[in-house]
Amino acid sequence: MQDAVIFHKCYAAGPFTWASFPTIFSSTYPLMLSYGNLRRRFSFIESLAKHGYVNFAFPNNAWLSSFRQYNKGFHYFYEDIAFQSISKSKLISLISHVEPLKVLLYNFSSFTIKKPYMQHKDLISATLKVLNKLKHHEKAFFWIHFSDLHAPYISNNYVLESLFEGYSELGILPEKLARLLAIRLKKIHNIIAHQIAILIRTLIEEVSTISSRYLIIITADHGEELYDHKAFGHDGKRVNNVNIRHMYNELLHVPLIVIGSEISHYEDYKTLVHHVDIAPTFIAVSNIESKMPCLGKALTEIIECRGAERSYVISEAKAIRIANSFLEYGETYALIKDDFKYIWHPVLGDELYDLHKDPHEKHNLSSERPDLLYIFKESLMRYKKMINRVELIYKIRRARELLH
Repeated sequence: MQDAVIFHKCYAAGPFTWASFPTIFSSTYPLMLSYGNLRRRFSFIESLAKHGYVNFAFPNNAWLSSFRQYNKGFHYFYEDIAFQSISKSKLISLISHVEPLKVLLYNFSSFTIKKPYMQHKDLISATLKVLNKLKHHEKAFFWIHFSDLHAPYISNNYVLESLFEGYSELGILPEKLARLLAIRLKKIHNIIAHQIAILIRTLIEEVSTISSRYLIIITADHGEELYDHKAFGHDGKRVNNVNIRHMYNELLHVPLIVIGSEISHYEDYKTLVHHVDIAPTFIAVSNIESKMPCLGKALTEIIECRGAERSYVISEAKAIRIANSFLEYGETYALIKDDFKYIWHPVLGDELYDLHKDPHEKHNLSSERPDLLYIFKESLMRYKKMINRVELIYKIRRARELLH
């Protein structure tokens, strides 16, 4: 890839969409303020709108709706999702290699499956049409969200997931079948990722054609578990009627690529970056004054300084969810510092991993390295105290902004 900066150590704010996106737009952490939405947060899109930007969005996800106020600052917010029925026979043809699953499918008398999002080809097609209109605007911002690399996968217009509501429920599968399914899903995942990469290249070429000055950030709000830690998807592992959330790197370690008209070389960075850095990046590049308090650092500044002095990054979310409900309880954290990672979970307890020697997080060092565990626990306590102070200041500033 030419004219791009790749950050190899980017971490998501949380392990699923409604934990990460409030951070992406507001540069605040997930468990602050109103969890899972933007109702009590500033969005950098609001700042862009106040300074003459025309803002478009294809959120392409039911969690990213105007009901949760993700439409703040957007002039055009396309949140309609067209559902399409998929026949039982087409679904079976897709998974015919997994005989036990096919047998289970035949036990259902009749059903239809719906497409829950706009697929990548349709999304890019719609985006290119809007971009053609945007070329008449001097200042514009565009957000598109691909859901194809997200459960449920759709391949060749067939919906793969059908028997279970969410991949967490696939934990009931026998070990052998679960592993076979994981192999198949990884293949589908790679195929779809390649298709999206080709379309993104087309989009980048179009942007560079219609604009002489631009910045593009490519990232993911979270990853997916494909039975890496005996779970599927990003809602953790089902135990009885409770989903116990995971904070492993297959969920939190996400890509981050910066492409722009003023980036004239290819470069790799190993510095720690985070979703919290995205909003201040767009504010800095737009050269606007914003009263929005940001807890992150502009990626462009990190590039100019050839790295950043950041001691750690942190990800957080609600720790458990009652199955088939919106009820969530407890808090779980992941703290990454140098080559070590600490996870605290009210159910699973302490976990400590050496990411250099153990990148797949299989060997818990918490009992072997009490000295390091103590350091991480102290860091987490200091972070919580800092967030309490920042949240109070944030609420005061937000109240003043609303009064004016």
